[in-house]
Formats: sequence, structure tokens, C-alpha cells
Amino acid sequence: MAYLTLATLAKDFNDGLNTVSATLATATTIDREIPFNVVQDIQDYYDDKVYSSTVTVPGIMIRLNGEVAPSQNYQSYSDDVTVTIYSFKRELEDTKKVIDTYIEENTGKFKRSGTWIYQQEFTRPTIIDRGNDEGEDRVTIILDIKYIFVNGGYTSDDLVVKIGTEEIPVLSYTHSMQREMTANDDLSEAGVVKFRPKKGTITKRLSIIYINSTEINKVFQDIDTGEYLTRTYSVFFGIGFDGVSTYDYSNTETMTVSEGTIQVTEGGLMTLDVTLVKYNGLS
Repeated sequence: MAYLTLATLAKDFNDGLNTVSATLATATTIDREIPFNVVQDIQDYYDDKVYSSTVTVPGIMIRLNGEVAPSQNYQSYSDDVTVTIYSFKRELEDTKKVIDTYIEENTGKFKRSGTWIYQQEFTRPTIIDRGNDEGEDRVTIILDIKYIFVNGGYTSDDLVVKIGTEEIPVLSYTHSMQREMTANDDLSEAGVVKFRPKKGTITKRLSIIYINSTEINKVFQDIDTGEYLTRTYSVFFGIGFDGVSTYDYSNTETMTVSEGTIQVTEGGLMTLDVTLVKYNGLS
């Protein structure tokens, strides 16, 4: 099993910081787009510290320890790392905004690198005043990150649900199938009825955000008017690491609304809880 390298984690973390920095700078939340350069090689880090201009903010990611989870069914492990960012005191507040925003946006979020999915858990950053160092007033910002990895797993980000051709913003998705039985006259004996399984009912229960789209408006109308089991919908389900054009599994069913609920709370988004069904007739 090939684990993700520290260089890969450092690059993903650094790319994330720079994306946040660019976004905050565009929104004028910070004075300038701060270019971070977080690496895993200690010599590269020291070179950055000595030779960096007053523009680049270098950093170093160091692995503290890790643990492989015992499992016979799937591959999982964790890594604990510490990150030290060598920042300029004059823009400490802006640097903190970038780091805090990154932490807020990524805590508990699933991310993917190759076939590995992972989550990050963060400590609050510690700030140490370094005084005048390398010709500038500097601070170091230190935070610990715990990475939890699972190989080959799927997350909600890998799920695509469409009604017609429109992708639906799904909050939750439950698929169930209930198989029905019918008497098997060929095997039944006097006084004894034997059964054979047949296809039954396929049910999809969706909680979706109500947005102004053609298909969702139809679902809303069905729920609001109670005109169930009259209109049909083409419901697509796909799952895969590349949920744009390539799926590991996909299926489309023609279904109808059997029940639903419209929910709205003050200050919140309007949501629709809808149950779609497909009845497979018995022969």
C-alpha cells in the first residue's frame, strides 16, 4: 500500500492556502495576495528563510507520527504533522485571516488525492514573535494537523443525482428496494403454497435544496398540489471519483412522486423532502 508522501500533503496544503489568499485579496479582505511556499524539505525551507524577499511567506511541514488502522476490509491510516509558517509581522493579521479561513473551509471536509480520500483536523495556531530576523520583523505561526485517510472510499462529493438533465443539489439520498413475492403454481402442492421472488418497488428518498429549476419546480408543484403518481421523472444516479463524465456506476429510472414535504425555517434555505418510486409490475 503506497501512502501519500509528505511532499504531496505539503503541496496540497500550500495550494489551498494560496487559493484562499487569492480569493481574499480579490475581495479586498486582505491588503495583498500573500504567496505562501510551504514545503517538506528542511533545506528548501531554510533557503527560503535566508533568501526570500519581503514578498514570499515560507513554511515547513514536518511529520510527527502516524498510525495504520487495523482492518481486513479496507485500507486506512492517519498522519500527524506540524506546520510552521515564517511570516512578516507587518501583515500578521492578514496572514491569520488566510490561515483561519483555510481551517474553517477544510475542517471535516473530504478531500481526494489519487484513490485516497482524507479529512483534516486542526489545532488553533500558535504565534511566536521572532523580533528582527533576516532584516524583517518576523513571527512564526505554528499549527498541528491530523490527516485521516481511507483508500478507495466514496463521499457525497462523488455522488451525482439528476432529474431529467438537471443536476440536483442533494442534502441526503437514500435508495431502497423492496422485493415482493408471488405464488409459484409450478411448485405448489395440495395444501402447500410455495412462493418465488419477483421485482417489487424501488424507492429514492431525497432531501434537496429548492432552487429555481424546471425539474425541481415540477417536484415542488407535485408536492404542493398532492398530484402524486401522475407525472413521471427520469432520475439519474451516478457515483465515481470523476463525477463529471466518468462514473464507476450509474443508473437511470423512470419514477413518480409518492410523497413529499416542503420545509422552510426562518433564516434558512427552503428544502424539499421527496420520495420517488418505481413500481415493477409482477408477471
